[in-house]
Parts: sequence; structure tokens; C-alpha cells
Amino acid sequence: RMKAHDGPIESVAFSADGGQIVSGGRDRGISVWDLATGKRVAQVTDIDQPHHWVLSVAFRSPDRILSGSADTKLTEWAVRGEHLIRARQFGLHPDWVRSVAISPDGSKAVSIGGIKRESEHDLGLVVRWDFTGLSRLAEPLHDIEGVLWSIAVNTTPAGKQILALGTDRGIVRLSELDTPDVAIYQVELSMGSGGVVDLDFAPDGIQLAIGLRNGEIWLWNLDPGESAIPEFLTKEGGSSLASVRFSPGGVLLAAAWADGVVQLWNLDARRRVGNRNLDEAATGWGDVLAFSPDGTRLAWAVAESKDEDRNDKTFVIKIQNIDEVGDRSAQKSNMRLEGLHTGAIYGLAFSPNGRRLASVGDDYQLVITDLSTPNPEESAFRPEVFHTNRINTVAFHPAGELIATGGRD
Repeated sequence: RMKAHDGPIESVAFSADGGQIVSGGRDRGISVWDLATGKRVAQVTDIDQPHHWVLSVAFRSPDRILSGSADTKLTEWAVRGEHLIRARQFGLHPDWVRSVAISPDGSKAVSIGGIKRESEHDLGLVVRWDFTGLSRLAEPLHDIEGVLWSIAVNTTPAGKQILALGTDRGIVRLSELDTPDVAIYQVELSMGSGGVVDLDFAPDGIQLAIGLRNGEIWLWNLDPGESAIPEFLTKEGGSSLASVRFSPGGVLLAAAWADGVVQLWNLDARRRVGNRNLDEAATGWGDVLAFSPDGTRLAWAVAESKDEDRNDKTFVIKIQNIDEVGDRSAQKSNMRLEGLHTGAIYGLAFSPNGRRLASVGDDYQLVITDLSTPNPEESAFRPEVFHTNRINTVAFHPAGELIATGGRD
């Protein structure tokens, strides 16, 4: 545990070699950490400190860091000894810079934010940054109505990098990453949809899953030979959709709704796997999903209640074994992990080899469970993480030797 900030941490990112982490938060601080020693190796000096919350950070190179902040600035920082020195600053965004993503070679970046307006509609803003020239940048994409809620990037079989954007007004726009100001397609899926809460590309880059707050799921086939109109897949009840995730093989799509409904769809056959709900025992809250790396297991977290008032809740992790076409597998027994947490579970992550499951939640605990043992609950390990508030997210390092957590503290 590294006590990095005096307020909520808004963003963390690994360096390309996995040896460092950069963090940014509402205390206006930015810090770089060495994972081998757990020590801070560089930070922003007082004179250069941003004027507002730091909302997003990312490594551009071992000695260059980008940050987006609430003062509308995208800033490039140079690592100089123990200090981060402001190298360049760009002020094209008229409102908060909410997120920034960098290409693998560090030559390009995409930032998203919004535009404050007097009219009834807000505008989303996307800017593509090209660092091969001297702070040269593309024209801003500012003709999307609504606040940008979701962003996803993937590569098609033809090698094109596609940028998908979703707004709080139910608008989804596709463009090539190199020319975000030229829309390939743009649709408004549903009036009164409540907005696009989640986007996920299939691994092959051909399909895009779209989740709307009103509970609808749409699929968009990006094959040039197919229709340019998204296909409606399903809607369950009146509950808000929380998450959509493709399996690693791309054949299955999992979805979770806030009322505890969890579904699995076989997209090749366009059919739901099993009953309406994979988890008939859940009585509310089920918005956490995770596929194992090999795609044979799906894990989710739910709250179960035995009384009518739903006051006496038990927080459970369930793992469903599935085969490659999405049928429930008889080769392995399914798992029910109970008693790992005393509060709501907000994050799940499989280790790269699929043997362990990390979970975090409202009880300030990180729990690592060995799924290969006969009694996984007995193997539960709770490292001392020193969080003083709810833990919202957890992720394994690609090598599987490190785990990162982020919380409301």
C-alpha cells in the first residue's frame, strides 16, 4: 500500500514495462511510484501543481507523463530526478478533461471531455493529439450532443483502429482513431434511454456491444458487408443495465443489471443460455462481471436476502462454468463463494492463469482466493491494504505477480 494522496484517487496507470505506477487525484497531486520498492520516485513540485483535480494520468514514455484535469488542461510532464516538471500544456478543452488514452508507441493520444453551453444540450468533445510534430493536434470532435460516458478502442481485421463513443443521450458514434472528426456512423439508439453506460468490443474487432441505462443491449456489426444499423438484442425488466462483457473468444456476451439479473448470450446462435437469469437467487445488485482468461468461467457478485424486507443480506461470488458455445459445462462443478466479504462487492478480477480470483468491496478488504483448491473459501488471503473506505476496483498485472486496487479513500 502506498499512501499517495490526501483525497480520492481518480486515476492510476502502469508504465509500459510494468515497473512503475503513476497516480493522480483530487488533491491536485501527481506521483510516480517504483513497484519494486514501493517508494515514490517523482512528484509534481508546488510551483507546477495543477490548479484543479487531476482526473486522468498515463505514461507516454518512461520519462514523459500526460495528465487531464478539471482546469480544462491536458499537460505533458517531464520526469527530472525526483520532480515532475511541466513540459507542455494544451488548453483546447473548454471543460474538464475526463480521460486520456495513449497509443502503444506514445506518438498519439486521445482525450475526452465536454463543453459547457447555455442551451439545453451539452456537447461531448474528443481531441486526437499527435506528438510526432511540435504539439500538433487534430481538429476537436465537438458535434456529439451529450456528456461522454463511454469510450472504447479496438482494431478491425483490416487493421483499422476504431474509436467508439457513447453519450448520456443514447448516441453512439464510430470513427477511425486517426480521423475522429470524420464519423463512419453515428446513431441515436433510443429516446429516453438514459444514456450509454457501457461499450465493449469483441476480441476480433467486428462487433460492438452497447449497454443502455434503460436496460437495453444492442449489438453493432462493423463488418463492411453488413447493415450499418445496430441490432437490438434484449431488454430485461425496468432495471438499469450495469455492465456488458464479451468472452475472450467473442462467442459469448455476459450482461448484468442492477436488480441482480445476470444473463449469458450465445451470439452465434442469437440465443440466451439457460433461463432468463443465471442467478435466480439474487435479490438485487449484480453489476460486477469477470470472464476467466480462457473464457471457460464467468464470475459475478450478488447480494442475496432471506427476508422480505431484504435487510439481512449475504454477499456472494458465484462462478459459472461454461463451454465454448456457452452451455453450462458438466465437466467442472460451479462455485459459490460465501463469507469472503461483509459488504457489497464492487470489483472482481481473475489472475492471468485463471487460478486465483481477487475481489474488493465495501468492507475495505482485498481478498485473494485460490480456485484450484477443494475449499476455496479456506484459502482466502487478505493482505493488509490499509484502505479506509470502499474499494471500487481491482486488477492483476499481466505477469500475475502484482495487484492494483483503487478506492474512495
